[in-house]
This record gives sequence, C-alpha cells and structure tokens, in this order.
Amino acid sequence: MTAPWVRRILPQVALGALLAQPALAEEGSKGASEGSAAAAKKAAPKKSPAGSPALPLVARGDAQMMARDLRGACASYQEASALDPRSPTPLLRLTECSLALGELDEALRSSELAVRVSPPEGRARLAALARQAAVFEARGDLDKALSVYERISAEVPQVTKTEDRVLFDKIARERARAIETRKKELEASARIRARVEQELKDAAPKSGGKA
Repeated sequence: MTAPWVRRILPQVALGALLAQPALAEEGSKGASEGSAAAAKKAAPKKSPAGSPALPLVARGDAQMMARDLRGACASYQEASALDPRSPTPLLRLTECSLALGELDEALRSSELAVRVSPPEGRARLAALARQAAVFEARGDLDKALSVYERISAEVPQVTKTEDRVLFDKIARERARAIETRKKELEASARIRARVEQELKDAAPKSGGKA
C-alpha cells in the first residue's frame, strides 16, 4: 500500500486509477495519425513481449506492496526492471514503492527512466510524468514539480483515449493549483519570519554604548 503522505501528493482518485492498471505501460499510441504513429514507432523503445519474464515479478511486487512488505516489493520491481528494461511498468511501480519508503533519490531515478522508456502519446508516459512530479513535490522542488505538471497539460491532447486525457488533465491542473498556493504560503511565511527577525534585531541592546 502507498503511504498516506504519498496519497496526498497525487489525488486519491488519480493515484488509484494509475495503480489499478498492471499493464498500463504497455499501451502505445493506438488511433494516432499514420504519420505520428510511424514517428512514434521509430522513436519509442519496442514494447515488451506479452510473455515477458518481468510480469510475474511485477505481480509478486504488487502482492508484497499489499502486504506492506515495501522492501521486498522494491526488490521485486528492481528485478523485474532488470529482466525487461524496456518496460515502464516495473519502473512505475518502483517509483511508488520508493516514495512510500521515503527513498526519494531512487524514486526520482526510476521515474526518470520510466519517462524515458514510455511510448509517446500513451497513458504510460503521462503516468510516468505524474509520478516524477510527485517525487519533486516530495523533495520540496516545487518549481520542478510545477514544470512537469505543465508538461503533462501540454502533452494531454496527444493522448488517444478520452478518459486518459480527462484523468491526467485533472491531475495536472489540481496539483499545479495546489503548488501555486503552497508557494504563496511559503513566500508569506518567509516575509513574516524576516520581519520578526528584523524587529528582534532592532530591539536588541546595542553593544559598545555608554554605561
């Protein structure tokens, strides 16, 4: 299971939809125009075969996540990714698992790899970007997170399925608004802190004066 603080980063409805798709990373760009489909086929890594040896390991990792064996789950996803490095699925799961453990460097690494190997114009790429943005939020890199959410919004129109466009557009818009609000709160807090520190400094006795 994903830690509660991770669920606050991605809206629960969106996170649940992402995690409920074991094979979401295998979706490509069905329904795209002939020209863009040809370009995607040329540029994207080949899809994993249906009988990929990684799938049982992903399933094992999912079961371990449900049992709250996060270390075991991460190990299973890492093993699955090593067996099938062209599939984003183990990397997407590894990002979630690493986030739940608070291992943000590993979460960022796996999310970046997931973005790199995900086919363009498909759900997997947007899922990878959403996870990457969540990692940046967890690290406190709000500007980077906002940039990724804006990237999702820019890429949403290219996705074939309507429900995927709606889902990821909702994620990107809601999280971008939340980040902007958080940034304003932090700026206001910093101004208050600076004013209080200045007032304390001004009120402090001056050294070196006459006795």
